[in-house]
Amino acid sequence: LSVVAMRSWLLVFCLFVLWPCIIFTTMGYTCEDTIDQREALLDLYEQTNGNTWRNNSNWGQGDVCNWFGISCTGGRVSFILLPRNNLTGSIPSTINNLSNLRYIDLSNNHLLSTIPPEITCLSNLNIINLSGNLVLGGEIPRDIGNMEHLQIFETSFNNLTGTIPDSLSNCTSLRNFLVQYNNLEGTIPEAFYKLASLIRVDMGYNQFTGQLSENFGNLHNLETFLMPRNALTGNIPTSIGDISGLLELNLEYNQISGSIPEALCNVTTMQRLVLGGNLLQGSLPSCLSNALIHLTELDLSRNELSGPIEILELVKLQLLDLSTNSFKGDLPNLASLTSIQFVDLSANTFTGTLPESLSNSRLRYMRSFDASSNSLGGTLPSWIEQTTDVSLFLTNNEFICPYPEDIPLNVHVDTHCVSGIWYRGLFVVISILLEFLGFIITVVGLTITVAYLYRPSLLESFVSGNYEEELNKDRLQNRSDCLLRSRNFLLGCCVLELQVALLMFLVGVIMCTDSQSQQLYSIWFRISVPMTAFVFIFKTVILIFFGIRRVQKGLLAVTVTQLVQLVFVAWALLLEGVAQANALSLCVIGMILIDNICNALAIFEAYLIQDQFIPLHQLILDDTLKDAEGAFGEVRHGTYLGIDIAAKRAKPRSATERKEVYKAFLKEAKILSELGHHSNIVKLIGVSPMLEDEFYIVMEFCDGGTALNYLRKVKAEQNEQTYLRAVVKICMGVCDAMHYFHSKGYTHRDITTSNIMVKRGRAMLGDMGLARRIKKKQRTLSISASKYVPRYNRLFGAPELELGGGKYTKHCDVYCFGIALWEMIMLKKWTTTDLQRGMPDRLAAMHTVQPIFANIASRCWHDEPSFRPTFAELLEEFSRLNHQEWSSYRTINPEEYPPMS
Repeated sequence: LSVVAMRSWLLVFCLFVLWPCIIFTTMGYTCEDTIDQREALLDLYEQTNGNTWRNNSNWGQGDVCNWFGISCTGGRVSFILLPRNNLTGSIPSTINNLSNLRYIDLSNNHLLSTIPPEITCLSNLNIINLSGNLVLGGEIPRDIGNMEHLQIFETSFNNLTGTIPDSLSNCTSLRNFLVQYNNLEGTIPEAFYKLASLIRVDMGYNQFTGQLSENFGNLHNLETFLMPRNALTGNIPTSIGDISGLLELNLEYNQISGSIPEALCNVTTMQRLVLGGNLLQGSLPSCLSNALIHLTELDLSRNELSGPIEILELVKLQLLDLSTNSFKGDLPNLASLTSIQFVDLSANTFTGTLPESLSNSRLRYMRSFDASSNSLGGTLPSWIEQTTDVSLFLTNNEFICPYPEDIPLNVHVDTHCVSGIWYRGLFVVISILLEFLGFIITVVGLTITVAYLYRPSLLESFVSGNYEEELNKDRLQNRSDCLLRSRNFLLGCCVLELQVALLMFLVGVIMCTDSQSQQLYSIWFRISVPMTAFVFIFKTVILIFFGIRRVQKGLLAVTVTQLVQLVFVAWALLLEGVAQANALSLCVIGMILIDNICNALAIFEAYLIQDQFIPLHQLILDDTLKDAEGAFGEVRHGTYLGIDIAAKRAKPRSATERKEVYKAFLKEAKILSELGHHSNIVKLIGVSPMLEDEFYIVMEFCDGGTALNYLRKVKAEQNEQTYLRAVVKICMGVCDAMHYFHSKGYTHRDITTSNIMVKRGRAMLGDMGLARRIKKKQRTLSISASKYVPRYNRLFGAPELELGGGKYTKHCDVYCFGIALWEMIMLKKWTTTDLQRGMPDRLAAMHTVQPIFANIASRCWHDEPSFRPTFAELLEEFSRLNHQEWSSYRTINPEEYPPMS
């Protein structure tokens, strides 16, 4: 050949041979048989751990056609059949080199990874079976359409994801498409309906959505279509009537709505029709009975179907399930259903009596008949006594007493008759009587207790001086013991009520989910049961809390829940004789009875709390707390009813001081009882009786000690930033408490770090011994000083108290707080020496430590009281400091805040 001819042939070779290979190589895989089929099989052996196969006979030895599971045609591998052979690992990409492969079965192994896309190069492949590997994931290969001769594609019971590829429409020979029990999603593509050769489709137990297309009728050769447990919506396509050879249709547990189309009657070959668990409405097509004469199974349960039932001509029917719908009227005549075995008509609204056809000897194959949870009535027929081969479920109906004497064990009926006296009036009467009694107890008890609240308590009488008699020790202790017993009884009854309420809640949940109850009772009635039970659970928990804490107003307020019992009257009128109703009716009776007792005990305890004094024999005291002793009292740690407490004891030095000191202590207790609900004020637990020289104010215990000791510990153990943040938080708590204090018309008069306690890092203002109420007209306090109880702490007093006539105002408390702030910054107590020093010297020392606090203290110490900030303004300023970066991360530069004169 000439050189020109050689060049021409070389150019043709490059264009038509090498160029396609280059293209396929750039696509990521090639469909060329580039290696020997022996090598491809050895790759399969290695990547699926062939040494652990159950049977690997001859693999790697001699002719590949003699290897276990391999069959050849003309010396080329055409079959790979290795099901249940313990293959693990993944399918190699070199599988595409077995170009003559027609059947591959690797089902029920343990294959991992994904289906290799190279498998789509096997254009001669007829059958793929990779089902039952469970962990095989990934998507269906996008190029599956390259396998034009594919007839069976089975990958069920795996973990495939993604959607159905559009290229599947090119598999024009596909007959079986089985992908059930995967995680496939998306809608069914329109291209799917072009596969006219399909015979069996199973896509159940996936996550498919969307509607079935009207092109569904193009699948003319379809015999089985299964898509249960997906999320399909829309209607059943009317084109389904064009598939004349359809044998089985299963769309159960989707969200298909609309009615059952008349077009189904054209599918005369239908044998199994399963549409349960959807949203189908309307009545059954009238042609259904005459057209689908080959039906053996009809399942339309758990829908919203209604109307009459006509199934007279379905002579081959073996299973009929129409449960949980809204069918009504008489039960259908089953006499012509000579092949019927199982019938479920439960949870509908059928009325009338049991049909005589159930006793018909023609129904010789009948094994189970369920008509429970309907409205069937009349008397049970006598032939029931001879029914021994059929299980009859007739519970939750309204059969009239008496029952036949010898009911077989296979006949299940309610243990009571609906005409029994319990549900014909006795339950209603008992409920109403108990509720009426409870209302009388509540109204009378509340009236007496509220009226009793208007008279002064013993504590108020002592404070006002209107109670001159010495308290009787035995009377007080008996009253306290009575309160303790009452509380124990209340807590015991609350535990019982809580158990009954939980049982009622459980019954309510069962009624909301039970299909029989769903048919008998409306959704509002069923929802009201657990909701009412939850109200009583909440009420009981609150009652226990108020009972333990002895909150008088809380106990009275909770008894108003008596009104909730009105719902029981409605229940009594609506309940029917079903198993849940039996349980619920007993819960109602128990709840009304126990709740009435709890309300009565709560009212009685509230009555006793009014005059409650803590008896000394119930106080267990130990050492005196450090820095907690004053001129007229000391504070001791102890326990009361198992709770840590701080008990402040009156300590008069002489008999002449006794009356004044006790009166001051009672005033302090009165103020604590009024203001102790604030989160930054020490709470009052109670007071002991005034017996000889023993008198205690019992308060909550603050585990952090005084503010000064707490801050010293923080300063020693933590960094500077943490210490500053602790100071700011304590100041915020004190300012918040004092703002509340002033809003209630009181002045404190003794704000020092010794009277600021710390509990779990929170400031707690205490020691109200010098606190007084401000007169409303003057908004100042000018009470003459007692010989034994001072008007204010002179060491911390504002200058105007000495110069301005002794009138103590709210501005004096602000001045006092400035001294407390000085103590917290300087970490030492304020002394007479500090009082005698001039303000510039005090501020200079404070400015050296933290200038911003010196600035605040200087404003609190202003000579003009009206120029001092209010506690509301101080609270706002400290809150702003708490949120600034410096309070958490850096120390103030003294140059930023020069000292103030």
